[in-house]
Amino acid sequence: MQAQHYSLIMLTSNAVVALLTWLAFEMLGLDHASVWGVAAGILHFIPYSGTVTIAPASGISGFL
Repeated sequence: MQAQHYSLIMLTSNAVVALLTWLAFEMLGLDHASVWGVAAGILHFIPYSGTVTIAPASGISGFL
């Protein structure tokens, strides 16, 4: 039961991260904002390195 609860919370939080990332990047006018949102949601499953990966990648993309 606890494993199911943990999985549901992780899935929900990752979906929220993906949605908020997409909305923020869309408002900033970043190209392919939906792709960045999905990538952020998926990489959020990986505890520290997911965030460390998506932050510089999206930053570089924003400057290009």
